[in-house]
Amino acid sequence: MFLSAIQAYALLHRRIEARKLQELYAENYPKHKESDFFWQVQDLKSQNILKQTLENEYQIKYLFAPTIDADLWAVHTFLAQNFDLSRACLWSSAWYNQFSLHQTIQNFCIVEVEKEIGESVFYALKKAGLGEVFWLQTKEDEEILLEKYIFEAEKPIIVRKTISKAPIQKITVGKTTFPTATLEKMLVDLYADEALLGTYKGAEQTRIFENALQNYAIDFKKIFAYSQRRGKEQDLKKYLFENFSQEI
Repeated sequence: MFLSAIQAYALLHRRIEARKLQELYAENYPKHKESDFFWQVQDLKSQNILKQTLENEYQIKYLFAPTIDADLWAVHTFLAQNFDLSRACLWSSAWYNQFSLHQTIQNFCIVEVEKEIGESVFYALKKAGLGEVFWLQTKEDEEILLEKYIFEAEKPIIVRKTISKAPIQKITVGKTTFPTATLEKMLVDLYADEALLGTYKGAEQTRIFENALQNYAIDFKKIFAYSQRRGKEQDLKKYLFENFSQEI
């Protein structure tokens, strides 16, 4: 596929000339029309995968593909056997480390599920013994548990209510579908969560946003729609335009 070829090329070259781009397209679609190539490039530009830097040159943005570690995979495997995860989102705070300057020592799995099954998921995970499980129902819970327990816990697992219409992606591994966070969701949550993701605030937050926006394909429609759901749309828009206007 053309997109896969571009992403593979980006592993060694962050910029690509229009001529080389057309060569990659021709290798995947030998009988293409000139108009087919034109519209394909326009589509990739609209998705922010290609960003034109010169008249005949583009920057290639990566597609975010998180690494699912053994602990997170074990949590998913257990829950998938006992619950409907079609509207769930499982991810790890460790994923911010690839964008930040400093690496956090304590990371945690985050399990976001519908409110109706939150309590059941919490008790099921506690019984399973996959880690120390915390159920965050309110902001007060978040602040108290974080201060007293979570940052000292061994393999902490956070259970909290999912926010409707949150931007998630479903990764397929073999016959397993893994519902997890998109980069857009991670960035909005980073901005909105004062306590849970507090270790990434200040200069680290700026570095994370900068690296993500400069190097990865970001769907700003998803960013702003989700930030609106979290009551942070106007604040986040101001933050982005004041600090990263060249990347928007």
